[in-house]
Amino acid sequence: MTTACRSSRCGAPVLFVPSAATGRTMILDARPAPTGNVWLPHGPDGKAVTLGPDALRALRAGPEARRMHTDHHATCPDAATFRKGRT
Repeated sequence: MTTACRSSRCGAPVLFVPSAATGRTMILDARPAPTGNVWLPHGPDGKAVTLGPDALRALRAGPEARRMHTDHHATCPDAATFRKGRT
């Protein structure tokens, strides 16, 4: 489900999805990006898979590129404020 970033300077649409590797929640830009490094194989209701360089090249070349997203911490102007352990 898409929601808005809590930052007053951002407000971008984001997705909260579990990581396939750790099960922990990741925050992703809701809009797919061809330069993203996180793949949602089953759409926004699936688990996020962070990919290495070889897998990224393969997926970006095909139809699965539409399921590539960017970690919101890389695009949010207030990312440091929301990192774990900071107030």
